Amino acid sequence: MKRIVSCLLAAILILTPCVSSYATEPNGTDLTQDDSNLSEAGGQSGDAEYVKESEGQKTGGSHVEGSDTDGRQTTEGQPDAGENSSVFDGDAGMDEIGKEDSQQDTQEEPEDSKEVKGQVDVYIAQTLEWEKPVAFTITLNEQSKTITLPADSAKKVQEGVTFDGLSAGTYNLRISAPGFADYTQQLKVEDWAYKLSFATGFLGGYGEYTAGGKHPGVLLIGDVDGDKVISEEDERLLIDLIDAGGEAGGHELADLNRDSRIDLTDLEYFVQGYKVTQDISSMVEVDVPSSAIKTAAGDQVKVEGELSNLFKGEGSVTLTREGGAGITVDTPVTVDFEIPQGERFQTGGIVIDSGEENPIHTALVDITYTEGNEDYTITIPIDEVEPLLKAEQVVVTDDGHGRIIINLGSQIAVKKVSLKITGMKKNNNLAEISRVEFVNDMENRIPEPQRDIPEELGAKAGNKTFTLNWKACVNVTGYEVQIEDEAGQQEVVYARLFLEDR
Repeated sequence: MKRIVSCLLAAILILTPCVSSYATEPNGTDLTQDDSNLSEAGGQSGDAEYVKESEGQKTGGSHVEGSDTDGRQTTEGQPDAGENSSVFDGDAGMDEIGKEDSQQDTQEEPEDSKEVKGQVDVYIAQTLEWEKPVAFTITLNEQSKTITLPADSAKKVQEGVTFDGLSAGTYNLRISAPGFADYTQQLKVEDWAYKLSFATGFLGGYGEYTAGGKHPGVLLIGDVDGDKVISEEDERLLIDLIDAGGEAGGHELADLNRDSRIDLTDLEYFVQGYKVTQDISSMVEVDVPSSAIKTAAGDQVKVEGELSNLFKGEGSVTLTREGGAGITVDTPVTVDFEIPQGERFQTGGIVIDSGEENPIHTALVDITYTEGNEDYTITIPIDEVEPLLKAEQVVVTDDGHGRIIINLGSQIAVKKVSLKITGMKKNNNLAEISRVEFVNDMENRIPEPQRDIPEELGAKAGNKTFTLNWKACVNVTGYEVQIEDEAGQQEVVYARLFLEDR
């Protein structure tokens, strides 16, 4: 049995670099197979089977040994990351002219400019499914916070924390979780907000994950023996445990998908973090910090939550009309954002995230900025009917998942932004906003992950069975199939494919 498991590992390692990211079913197994396997699965007897056919394949990652990157995850034979991590320059988000202007403006700023502090935002996207929640500890120097990714990631797949009020200096970031290799990175923090995004696997749509590329960082799974590195020792231990019958008792770390069994699914998870050769560091995005932004709700607007949380990764804000009126053109909800030191903290774009559950449908965004000694205001209409808008140099897009992205075309001194929401997509009784970003440089921003909708759905009838097939999606953690019979009875099932059925 041990030899069989070792051969399976070798086969997966060979195939893994040829496939795409993490299109996995919720139990962590790959949902892709060739046509012949699909026919065989569809021909299995008795109860109806729901089998997925796809053109895509899944990619696992392998682990970096001695990679010279900003971000580090400790691996076999690699020195401690604290000694080798390179430093991210806090001014990297600004061009040379911006740096000179910032230095001049700093000397001319009023006394309250000293209150602006640095900020580090850390986000983790869940790209693997597990049966129990997984807690990640985020440590910045002596401060620690926790991001817990749930067992069911269907509703919210990304969580974040913020370290704010930071004095200028060099900070060491560490991310750790049971079953994962430690990730470390060193940051030079000034008075901006520095955003680092991570995922628990490699995402499709970001190319080869090369050093310096615009991609999130990767937290590598596969630490079976608990030493915070991924090595051949973890491989040997995992294979021995599978060969011994897969009892998780006393070896919980080897149960990578948290289902209380140690089996070939855990082996597949292990491969995604073993012998990675791609760059795993996160590009650092630079935003205007929350301490440089003042907020105020408009007339007749009731706010639940802290408006200051809109610039952090910790909590959303709900806006409603006082008196219970719905959100309409005549009864909008308005929020104002003011940047008193706009010439110092220049903005290249604005991102407004209202989520997928009830995204903004229609709105007006008034942007007041300074050019020379004059103030100008432009009004940007947001309308789902017109998802792509160009006004002067401004380009507005809707990513289809609740994010409105306003590219200002260049870095300008934004003084004030007024967001007037006049309609929501599903529920006009309230507007929920999870995050607002004033991006320093839109060219140095990680693009949103590619998120597809299943297309080209087809069905083939069999003997008491039917087989569904569709075009593979990128960056999904699983598929749900809703089936309705003639009587209107509905059933939702997962499209499952286990490793032993391949």
